[in-house]
Amino acid sequence: MPRKHRLEFPGAIYHINHRGNHQEYIYRAENDRKLFLKLLKTTIERMNRVICDAFKLYAYTQPEIAAFLSLSRLAITKIICSTN
Repeated sequence: MPRKHRLEFPGAIYHINHRGNHQEYIYRAENDRKLFLKLLKTTIERMNRVICDAFKLYAYTQPEIAAFLSLSRLAITKIICSTN
């Protein structure tokens, strides 16, 4: 049975869940891996800030945000509580 097609969004970052062909490393150098992790951390922090703003500034409810992002309400609560 074939896999489902991946949903693609402009500017999105996708999770890489294996090493590539023949189990080799997917990064050419350690600096490439560090750069990717830095970019990922920045992107997650930005997303958390947008979630927090949607709740505090634009008065979206936690269930509305959770449904829109396909996350649990608990995840949204944790993001809002942890974002300063």
